[in-house]
Amino acid sequence: MSARKAPPSDAGLMPPKKVIEILRKLISEADRLPGEPFGSPRREQWESTAQGVLERGFAVGSSILDRFGAARAIAFNSSDSDEELRRVANGTLSSMTAVLQSAVEQLGWEVEQEEPMTSTKELSATSLGLQIFISHSSKDRVLAGALTDLLKSALGLVSTQIRCSSVDGHRLPVGVNTESKLREEVNGARVVVGLVTPSSLVSSFVMFELGARWGAGLFLAPLLAGVQANELSGPLSLLNALSADNEAQVHQLLGDIAEPLGLPLQKTESYVRHVAQVKQLAEATPNGSTAHSEVRPPRIADTRLSLLKQNNSFWPALKIRAAPSCVYRPCRGWWSARTTGVSAKAIIRVHRPDGRRRLRSWLHWGC
Repeated sequence: MSARKAPPSDAGLMPPKKVIEILRKLISEADRLPGEPFGSPRREQWESTAQGVLERGFAVGSSILDRFGAARAIAFNSSDSDEELRRVANGTLSSMTAVLQSAVEQLGWEVEQEEPMTSTKELSATSLGLQIFISHSSKDRVLAGALTDLLKSALGLVSTQIRCSSVDGHRLPVGVNTESKLREEVNGARVVVGLVTPSSLVSSFVMFELGARWGAGLFLAPLLAGVQANELSGPLSLLNALSADNEAQVHQLLGDIAEPLGLPLQKTESYVRHVAQVKQLAEATPNGSTAHSEVRPPRIADTRLSLLKQNNSFWPALKIRAAPSCVYRPCRGWWSARTTGVSAKAIIRVHRPDGRRRLRSWLHWGC
């Protein structure tokens, strides 16, 4: 706009966005001044502040400055009462406020003209419409799918506004680099919901996503299923988490997410069935102890039988220790086992007490 085309001597003008922010605040404060008496300190301070901001936002000789100066002029008679003077001052206040609104409009046009058009390749996840990123383990895809349905129904979102990589309609585009795309979107989305389950706690991808979001200081909402809050560790333990198996907390989650998104919640009756479905699936999610019990250590009798079939000479020197966990630490003179991923196998290492020989064998645990 020509009003801000300043000569070199006026190079100290404030950025238009900053001027707009201050002017809008002054316009809001003007609503509280009509009750002030004529010549009150609050009126004088407001006028001087507005004058100073306009002088820092527009070049000398601009029409905005001229109009504001004319609006400040006031004519009154010495015989006017206090009430009459206050009414005259309020008329002047209205004129000055109108000039400030005009200034905001002009600066808004200038901001739109100065901001370059963003190319399609430079669009961020947020500008593309991605609002919510659900970090989860692929083993929890059913629960994650129910959660996406709930968010769409409760917040009025569409599929392209939610990323949930294991759920149809919310997956990553074909051919993209998964790692780099997830890194971009986990910090580009306005809200990240971390679906924390026993499976996700041992998933390196989920921990990477949640750690990246936490490290950036962005909004992160942990939602627990099959996990208690006191089981969390590291950065997650510092955040207040909600439980998916509690309907009241699921409703709170929706309200807490709607606020940073600036979206209103839909009518409760339109999504209450999705809340019930999420709660039901969360209750069915096995907790940590249950998950371990699904892959249990071999019974002592089974272990003896398997080892005797391999080599009878080792049995006299074999000692067996029972334990409730499926992970055993090596110890001289004892047997040890360790899980191999998700399979029901273990590596059994048998040591003689003298430590000279060792038998290695693969055993099915009979789960």
